[in-house]
Amino acid sequence: MGKSRLFILSNNSSVANELQNAGFQTKECDDCGEIKIRAGILRSDAVVKVISFDALKMKDFYEAMKIVDSNIKGKPSINVIVDESIDDLFDKVYSDDSLPDDIIVSADEFKNSINEFVLYPSVDNIINELAKYNVVPEVKVEEPVEEKPEEVEAQEPETEAEPEQVVEEATEEPKVEAEVQDEEAPVVEETAEEAKPEDENVAEEAAESEEVTEDAEPQNNEEAVEAQTNEENNEVAEDDVNPDEATEEVVEEAVEEVTPEPEPEEPKDVDDPNKVAIGIQLFDNDEFEKAVEVFNETKGNPIALEYLGYMYQNGLGTNVDKKLSFECYKKSVDMGNDHAYCGLADCYYYGIGTDVDILEALKYYLEDPEHSDEVMLHIANCYYYGDIDTRDYIKAFELYSYLSDKLDDPIILYNLATLYRDGNGAKQDYKEAFRIFSELAKNDYPRAENDLGNLYRDGLGVEQDIRQAVMLYADAAKQGEPSALKNLGDCYYDGLGVKQDKSKAVAYYKKAANLKSGEAAYELACLYEKGDTVDISPDLAFKFFTESAEDGYPEGQAELARHYYFGYGTQRDNEKTFYWYKKAAEQGNAKAIYELALCYHNGTGVEANDAIAKKWYLKAAELKDIDSMIAIGDIIRANAENDEEIIESIEWYKKAAELGSAKGYLNIAECYLYGIGVNKDPSEAFKYYQNAALTESPLAQGKLGDCYYNGDGVIQNYKEAVKYYKKGIRNSDPHSYYMLGRCSEQGYGGMLKSNKEAMKYYKLAAEGGDLEAMYYLGDYYLNEKNADYDVDDGFNYIEDAARANYTPAILRLADCYLKGIGIEKDSDYAKDLATKAKNLGNPDAQDFLNKNFDYSL
Repeated sequence: MGKSRLFILSNNSSVANELQNAGFQTKECDDCGEIKIRAGILRSDAVVKVISFDALKMKDFYEAMKIVDSNIKGKPSINVIVDESIDDLFDKVYSDDSLPDDIIVSADEFKNSINEFVLYPSVDNIINELAKYNVVPEVKVEEPVEEKPEEVEAQEPETEAEPEQVVEEATEEPKVEAEVQDEEAPVVEETAEEAKPEDENVAEEAAESEEVTEDAEPQNNEEAVEAQTNEENNEVAEDDVNPDEATEEVVEEAVEEVTPEPEPEEPKDVDDPNKVAIGIQLFDNDEFEKAVEVFNETKGNPIALEYLGYMYQNGLGTNVDKKLSFECYKKSVDMGNDHAYCGLADCYYYGIGTDVDILEALKYYLEDPEHSDEVMLHIANCYYYGDIDTRDYIKAFELYSYLSDKLDDPIILYNLATLYRDGNGAKQDYKEAFRIFSELAKNDYPRAENDLGNLYRDGLGVEQDIRQAVMLYADAAKQGEPSALKNLGDCYYDGLGVKQDKSKAVAYYKKAANLKSGEAAYELACLYEKGDTVDISPDLAFKFFTESAEDGYPEGQAELARHYYFGYGTQRDNEKTFYWYKKAAEQGNAKAIYELALCYHNGTGVEANDAIAKKWYLKAAELKDIDSMIAIGDIIRANAENDEEIIESIEWYKKAAELGSAKGYLNIAECYLYGIGVNKDPSEAFKYYQNAALTESPLAQGKLGDCYYNGDGVIQNYKEAVKYYKKGIRNSDPHSYYMLGRCSEQGYGGMLKSNKEAMKYYKLAAEGGDLEAMYYLGDYYLNEKNADYDVDDGFNYIEDAARANYTPAILRLADCYLKGIGIEKDSDYAKDLATKAKNLGNPDAQDFLNKNFDYSL
């Protein structure tokens, strides 16, 4: 039999090469369009999906996979994992913080869809799996093929040998090689890839008919080769050959399916290069309507599609149709026309007929073969203005520097100056920024005048001159520069260089906001939220935060997300919370990045996903966000399977602590106090509690008081304990209130021994949410021996603590239901509560169940 044909979806050629060496015919696809994929699958006996780390990082891989899955049509399909294990492979993807969210989500969905896979590098594993579907390597048949021509020569007389002589010439090489040659240059593949008929279904039908043609073997090998020779060379009449009737019918059907019209000229006209040339000449002569007509007749041609994309985009010879423009550019690129890359990139960059997608725009700009100065400017802008996944200030700086002498575009110089000013992509240089802004300001470039005013205002790169700053702002404001109007508002609000006038400030903010200044709208929103200069108005605050967010200001986007989360001035909406935090995070807003990570962590407005949450926490941590460092440590610690992972979490806590985080110190102290991942060391814990207390954290002060109270890592000292508890209550730490109550009850540390004073502290602690205090008060009031016995208050305190999953309170509440204390008896519910306490780890719950319900282990 011939070689089994395999369609391989891969960007790893080694697998394809080894399978080819093993005897398979392979058609490899790493980045091919829908038509090629469909035709390739239809012509193949099986599909092999090679899954590697490089493949999983590519958006095109998942798009191609969808096309493959929709066209398999019952053919055998196997997954081949290139790396050591499927879990390790996908963990690499989840932990790669350079990958955008949609790739991680696609990878996660794809992993969940994989039921079975074959582990590579053993190609035998792949062969064995294919064998289950009767897809096997080539079986060598050289000897019978070599003998056939000799028998034909011996039987046929020379006088009638003209057709046979042609057969001999065609079969001088072994039959197997002829078969391979035939399969490598099929009629249908040429039709699908070169002719590119107008209707894509023609390509699919052609591919199907090619499959049938190849699979139908003629009864006589000589006659089959003879038929092929006649068709290619037209040297032998069809009536003289007499090919097998079945084969003849299949070939005729294939030709009919490939050709949409019976006239042979029609398919040629669709892709006629002469017509394309005529269309280009008409276009050059500004005869746009005629050019559109001609290009539409040849729109199966990628060059014609490129011209149509441009003409639909600009309304040349036709109405403007941005969606059709995008489709023409996209199809032209898919058909291999690299000259259409720039047009398609522009569509993604400006949102022409599709959504703005800077990542896709950058991809096609980079692939554009010409790389003109204009294209390089677009690439620089993608790096400069792009979101968190595409922004690269170093590359932007390099390109702007190169283009600054080549293109007369003030934006190039302006962006270059901002990079110098902010130290992005270049060493911070205020003097150079001042020089460039000054050069632009001389030519009345309002944005540069505004930024030059900022340098004068702050004394950066030049001696501070507030009055000069105000003059520059005023000049730029006259030209309608919204940032300058906002800055004038700031000057009047603060009395900077002018007489303070907050009403005037509000007026300038409103003018700037009307010109789409997101920053000015943000300032207005803050004023309305606080009631500063204007009447307090949650509705107007929400309105201006919305305008700020929609104008693209990241601070406004983050604040709008917060309003949707808490329902300030609007209804709570988790999906909009997620949406606006994501918008702000993509612009690099550190707080929004942290909040977005929380959304993924807790499933707020999006499906919970710790892998993506960790990715965003890491991005925020790179921006020195302390809360994100703590969160990463918490995630690692919660999922830790060994001490090494606990130590990794401690390292994150240390990074936060070095930036002054009390929580970082407290978490490290807790690990040492209880021996979590490290050797138990109360002395080391005490040191970290001391450092935490220096941050004036009330929780840290209470915990340091506990060290002195219990003698953990230090000599027991009630007086020092009381000292830190009193520091804690100055910051309303509920635990410190509770512990002062205990000290007062016992008369420790110089506290007056007084039950009345103790109860005052306990109540303050309970009001602050301290669960121990709630439980203590509940138990106290439920004790009939106490003079203050109050069954209602006691039950309520116990119930509140139990609702917060404090297990001693849950067990005490179970006792109340069992005995009818403060509530009607309900033994079934009592049993449920005790079981809950047991499941949450309460050590006394099992005895309670055994005693009251004969609930044995």
